[in-house]
Amino acid sequence: MNVKSVILSFLLFFTFFAPCSLGYELLLDRDAVVEKAKGIRKADYPNAHTVLVDDYQRVEYNRDGTYINDDDYYVKVLTEKGRRESSVFKGYYNRALSKLNIDAIEVIKPNGRILPVKIEKNIKDQVNPSQMSSNIYDPNSRLVTVNIPGLEVGDLIHYRLSLECFHTRIANNFCDLCLFQEFKPTLHYRYEVIGPTELPLRKMMVKGRDRDKVSHTVVKKEGKIYYTWVAEDMPQLIEEPKMPSVVRVGTRVLVSTFSDWPAVSQWYYHLSEPHIVPSLEMKEKVRELTAGCGERAEKIDKIFHWVSQKVRYMGITTEKEAPGYEPHDITQTFARGYGVCRDKAALLAGMFRLIGEEAYPVLIYVGTKRDEEVPLPYFNHAITAIRESDSSYTLYDATSETAKEYLPDWERDCSYLVSSKYGEPLKTTPVRPAKENLLKTETTIRFVGGKAKGETEVLFTGLWDEVYRGYFIRQSPKDIEDYINRMVKKWSSTAEVDTFQLLPKDLVNQMGQHLQLVLRFTWEEPLIGNGKYAMLPLHYLSTDFGLMRYILGEMALRRRNFNFRTRFTISSEDRVRMEFDEDYKEIVLPKNEPVEKVGYSLRFDFQKPSRRAVEIRRSFALNRVEFTPAEYLQLKGCTEQQEIADKKAIILKRRGVPKGSSNVEGCHHGVCPVGGELNSLRSPSSP
Repeated sequence: MNVKSVILSFLLFFTFFAPCSLGYELLLDRDAVVEKAKGIRKADYPNAHTVLVDDYQRVEYNRDGTYINDDDYYVKVLTEKGRRESSVFKGYYNRALSKLNIDAIEVIKPNGRILPVKIEKNIKDQVNPSQMSSNIYDPNSRLVTVNIPGLEVGDLIHYRLSLECFHTRIANNFCDLCLFQEFKPTLHYRYEVIGPTELPLRKMMVKGRDRDKVSHTVVKKEGKIYYTWVAEDMPQLIEEPKMPSVVRVGTRVLVSTFSDWPAVSQWYYHLSEPHIVPSLEMKEKVRELTAGCGERAEKIDKIFHWVSQKVRYMGITTEKEAPGYEPHDITQTFARGYGVCRDKAALLAGMFRLIGEEAYPVLIYVGTKRDEEVPLPYFNHAITAIRESDSSYTLYDATSETAKEYLPDWERDCSYLVSSKYGEPLKTTPVRPAKENLLKTETTIRFVGGKAKGETEVLFTGLWDEVYRGYFIRQSPKDIEDYINRMVKKWSSTAEVDTFQLLPKDLVNQMGQHLQLVLRFTWEEPLIGNGKYAMLPLHYLSTDFGLMRYILGEMALRRRNFNFRTRFTISSEDRVRMEFDEDYKEIVLPKNEPVEKVGYSLRFDFQKPSRRAVEIRRSFALNRVEFTPAEYLQLKGCTEQQEIADKKAIILKRRGVPKGSSNVEGCHHGVCPVGGELNSLRSPSSP
């Protein structure tokens, strides 16, 4: 899906499609745009696959907040990839709110020949299938695709759309976001907003690095206000792995008739509050759940996990006032035993109130942060908040049936808004300290007769517990066994799992216990080299879990233009004790300097408590979730140092070495400078 389709769907909260072939107005001079497009060459835009040649978007809103959005734009196809991506128009819409007329899609050939797309023959309209994976069915949430036949590299595509919004989620208010800059160059973009003088835009702002390329005018005429923004020669954004959302970094215009975020907070309070009326059955259930509980925290925990586990996440959308925002009556959600996020959030707030807590539903945008300067009520999830005595809020998300943490890590560093009678400002969910997302491994390995027998205990906390508990719950016993075997095989082809056990036995209902893995293994050939020297590769179990690679992955770029977002903090601690049956003449341990930069920490501690034992401690932490381009370079350097450090090995010098042989001091990199057998040893393979 191209970015324009995404933004259109995002802003309009999904629209109803009705094909139309006549009776529309061309906002742009087609002949002039076609002539302009002739001068566009691939050589002028080496990184682009398509170019937005011109766009005229005109939005006129009414006093009640309803509006008509006319959009007339042209895209030139430069490459085969651009042709493939543009060959299907996609849009998401909600037919309960608005009506989208696709007046025309035309393919204009380089010679000027126009091939109109026959909409009625190329359209497919269906219920949006993505909602099914969340056990939600909303017949108004739909996906439409329009095939564009005959499209070739060098063609110009003309789109003419008109959206009529006949029902707004927030009456008597209007807000919008127009993205001037995306992953293709924009040569010219005119965005015009027309509103009545009795409902002016109270907040508006241009944001982005290239905002100086945008001009702005305001004209009052005949009882209306005309706000116009024009962008010229907007450079293409080059996509980077783990960059912030395009609506956070692209040059954009934000407009709103809301004066501030507290006004939106009050709107959601008045929308939700009538539905939060408990029944006698709910009161009895709360008494049952909290019977025998002493501390406040214990009562909150009991209610949270009951709503999380006993009220399923599923539902059918039937709300009339504000579909997607308005919860059902909590008595209905309680009786049915299921609901979507806003239903469970309201129910949890209602049950919390029955134990004396000041609790409210909360709107949150998962994935990124909203622009604080202009209130745009675009949220994609609902959770619950308890107001504490110091006026701060503790957040709870009972959506998932396997929720262990009150607020999962993927909802941290995100914008949220508490519904309040008196209004609350936009806030950001706190980032969890890395030490609370700890994976701790303790391993003992005994070397006997050239083999190794080992036992490892792994403790998962925080994010580690959330991710891997959920993963193991979804897997069959055979799949879990295969996963553990694959992980051990990363150490060596001769390593085998003897036994393993996951604790607690009931991963769903014993949420109060941290996830644990107890693993016993045999390593047939742990040492490399049978002569005077041997090398023992080191393996740190925490690095074998995919979560670590996911968070610190995608760092191939030598430099960046945008921030690097890991989204999560994380930490690990590996403790390894090795006991040898052979009395080595010398054991040379790796030497690693600690690494401490930009929230990244890596430390090693190697000890020899006896002539036949080694103890190792490796500690890692990532304490931040976002890094500037300059900080990214430092972070990248840290990960490169980590890769080198993790590959270092222990050097073992056997007794009986002839007199005059070189010492092995300095072999701490796993590659010894002395002659003889050690130089022929292969380096340990990376995990």
